[in-house]
Amino acid sequence: MLTGLRLRMITIAIIVLVMIVVPIWGLLTPHTPIDNLQSLDGCYEGEGLPDFMRPPRHWSLRIANGTLIDRAGAEIAKIRLSGGGDHETPVAFSPGILVAGKPATVMAGDTVTGKAYLSGSRVTVVIADELRQVLLKTTCS
Repeated sequence: MLTGLRLRMITIAIIVLVMIVVPIWGLLTPHTPIDNLQSLDGCYEGEGLPDFMRPPRHWSLRIANGTLIDRAGAEIAKIRLSGGGDHETPVAFSPGILVAGKPATVMAGDTVTGKAYLSGSRVTVVIADELRQVLLKTTCS
C-alpha cells in the first residue's frame, strides 16, 4: 500500500524527472541542416521572450530571398549558405549584423557568421557572437 507521503514523494520525483528530461531531450534531438536559402524565408524572433512581453509585431527580422530585412523594412545584409554540415549549415551575413536588445533590433555590425538548422519543423538561426543569439522562425503577423 502506498501511504500519502510515499505517493507525494513519487509524484514529486516524476515531476522533477520530467522537468530535467524535456530540456535535455531538446538538446539531444537531431538537427537537420538547411539545404537552400528559401528554407530560411520568414520572420525570426529571439529565443525565450515570454508572450506577455512581446510587442504586437514581435519578430526581430525577416529573411526573404537571401536578404535580411529589419522591422522598418530596410535591407541589412545578404545571407549565404557556406557549405554544409551533418547537423547544421554555416551561414554568412554580408555585411555583418548585430542583434541587440529586447525586443531584438538588427543593425549592421561586426558579426558575420552563424549556423542554421531544422529542429523538427522549426528553423533556428544561431548568431556567432559573444551572446550566441538564437533566433527562432515565427509568424510574420
